[in-house]
Amino acid sequence: MGIALILAAVLQAQEAPARAPELTGRVMSVVRDGPTSLVTVRTAGGTLKERTPEALLYLAPETLLAFFEIPLTQQKPTEGMIAEFWLRAKSRDLVEFARFARDEKALPKRAPPPPPPPPPPPPVPAVTVEAEEMDLRGVAAKELAGAGKGMAILFTEPGSRAKKTVVLKKGAYEVQVFMQGRKAAADTVTVRLAGKEFPLIQEKWETLTPGKLRDKPRVEIEIPANEDYELRIEFAEADVYVDRVLLLPLGRPKEY
Repeated sequence: MGIALILAAVLQAQEAPARAPELTGRVMSVVRDGPTSLVTVRTAGGTLKERTPEALLYLAPETLLAFFEIPLTQQKPTEGMIAEFWLRAKSRDLVEFARFARDEKALPKRAPPPPPPPPPPPPVPAVTVEAEEMDLRGVAAKELAGAGKGMAILFTEPGSRAKKTVVLKKGAYEVQVFMQGRKAAADTVTVRLAGKEFPLIQEKWETLTPGKLRDKPRVEIEIPANEDYELRIEFAEADVYVDRVLLLPLGRPKEY
């Protein structure tokens, strides 16, 4: 390989590939074959599986080379040099990038691989609260076709409410209140949780589906800490059934 070609390759070879070299070792011999060099290496390491004690590698004209602590006039692959080789994809002998030094200490130190990412936290479980199992005031459980356990609570009087303490983990939740209005004009309840208030309406009355806010497609709430919270469902309009409340951690599929 001529001096001009070596200089051009050195100018291009600023950084080694990010991965570890496929082969490392000491150069045993170099044979020039036109623009290509055949380098025999006594292998000492690298990531290439099933490597032999000695390997024959090809340095093509487009192979990028880098030299460390070697005078400019001597910057060519030479017997006795320590070398690291990065091979072309799907090749076991054609070199993409190589760097050479007289001494192993002259080669740049490779940064240690980044630590593996921490394992993801365990999934936060969904919390289901059956309305008829809550602490009820001014409201009673009634049979309702399609309801969980066949029962739901029916709001008929102002001031009525259902409440229960729920244990929640810190994080974001979707609040699904399965409700059913008996009249088109009566389909509203108010839900309170963690200092937030949600007046819920129903898109399809006489159908047991999660209520929604007027201006948003779903109810979302941020739980600030792992604590006990009081969940309350309160009367807003008469003739509204409430079947159950589902507190669904965001990121999980909906459980309609």
